Amino acid sequence: MPNAVGYKREAVNRILAIASTTALLVGGCTTVEPIDYARTLCDTVPRAEFSTCASRVIDHYRASARVTDPPFGYSTSGPFAMVVADALYLGQYRSDPFSAAFEVTHGDDICRGAYNAVAGSPAAILDVRCDDGRTGTADLVLDEGGRNGVGTVRFDDGTNGRIVFGHGAAGAAPAAEA
Repeated sequence: MPNAVGYKREAVNRILAIASTTALLVGGCTTVEPIDYARTLCDTVPRAEFSTCASRVIDHYRASARVTDPPFGYSTSGPFAMVVADALYLGQYRSDPFSAAFEVTHGDDICRGAYNAVAGSPAAILDVRCDDGRTGTADLVLDEGGRNGVGTVRFDDGTNGRIVFGHGAAGAAPAAEA
């Protein structure tokens, strides 16, 4: 007969399996190449600096991929970058199996996004609101490693943008200009 520790371990393993399956079904995973992260993150730098920026992002991603024992929270929170209309917004995200949120800034403009399945959000689409009055939605997807990802943001005024998140992907983002 298994002891209480065995039951707890089995319950935790089941919860983790359910959460992982839910994440795959709701947001999904996809193949994202390091150059895809670099194209988004370096889109706002002058063309003469693009190669240097892209090399830095790719090198950072590869170094991050070699981390075998990441710190606690490494895959559930970290850097978040959003490129909208030639502006690079930088900030942080945090997530758990049932909710996610981010906050990014560019100069004085702050944009925030969130969803919460427990509060009734039917899909893992984040509602986005910026201090400049824009509202919209963001759709994110994890890469195959599960610690980084990409996405799109669509504002109600017709403006669209791209998103990169995760320590390996967005951790080497160029500094935003105000």
